Amino acid sequence: MAFSIAVDVMGGDFGPGSTLPATRLFLDRNMAFNIHLFGPISIIEPWVDCLPPLLKKRVQCFHAPEVIDNQLTPKEAIRRYKNSSMRLAIESVKNRVSSAVVSGGNTGALMALSNIILQTLPGIARPAIAKSLPVLSLDAPNRNIVMLDLGANVECTPENLFDFALLGDALFRSICPAVKNPVVKILNIGVEEKKGHQLVRDAADLIGRSDLCFEGFIEPTELYSGQADVIVTDGFTGNAVLKTTEGLAKIFKERLQHTFKQSIVQMFGGLFLKGAIKKNFADFDPTHHNGAFILGLNGVVIKSHGNATIQGFLRALDFAAEQVSHGMLNQIRKNFSSHLKTDEDIMSLQTDLH
Repeated sequence: MAFSIAVDVMGGDFGPGSTLPATRLFLDRNMAFNIHLFGPISIIEPWVDCLPPLLKKRVQCFHAPEVIDNQLTPKEAIRRYKNSSMRLAIESVKNRVSSAVVSGGNTGALMALSNIILQTLPGIARPAIAKSLPVLSLDAPNRNIVMLDLGANVECTPENLFDFALLGDALFRSICPAVKNPVVKILNIGVEEKKGHQLVRDAADLIGRSDLCFEGFIEPTELYSGQADVIVTDGFTGNAVLKTTEGLAKIFKERLQHTFKQSIVQMFGGLFLKGAIKKNFADFDPTHHNGAFILGLNGVVIKSHGNATIQGFLRALDFAAEQVSHGMLNQIRKNFSSHLKTDEDIMSLQTDLH
């Protein structure tokens, strides 16, 4: 039986202008997958009618007349928009009509709706946005790290960060099964035990008392060094760090391109270095790494960048397909349950902490 990916056609800054062309490219190169399109039928049906017959057979349209824009609060999205493309796409995963959902829409609404409709894994209070990022150190090439939370939970408790550590460990072991004990660290302004505010220090105590391979704090300067496999932080900090990295890479690339245009000599030098520059900047380019897990849910929900281009949204679809093909959700459940503590264990840790 073919897997099916639910697409929130109206999500993201470019809506159908990005999601539909990306879907066409995805269908061309992923024969094992079908697509479920959620959006106004007046928009999606004419597009489907233009597909070649063999592709058309692999696409189903679901009428979703309402659109959740970025200005809406999660409460408004939940209460007022019962027939939005985002909500109906998530419900299709709950009802096992679709294997996963991909949306570039309002992050807060996506988080809230996914949480309510799919619910979290046992023992998890809040889901987190998790992403696999490249290790950029020359000493550890071709490796990835997992970082969370990247924007789902602006304010967190130590217990939330403890949950994120468990989830991050489970995700990393699913992605890299050869690594039995991923190194977990908390993002902080220093590596000393007394550094940072009370949240990170209390979280460090909780995680340190678990059976995770916890090795304390890591500074932002070492984020992509490979010194940790799983990096835990609150959503505000994680989102700020990720966007800072992406913004800096974009500015540096623009400055480099500008430099090569300054003279004939520099232009020829740029041509010789073009391949190497392109390869290195691919590691920083959000387009090449688009697609983040909303981790901790009973279903596969992939968040795409809101400003994703066609190629960016295609990468998010490919990422969803990878998770479904490898049975990632079941692997995460299995890996997570191996560390899951009873309520008595967690209460004991909290009592010792306070």
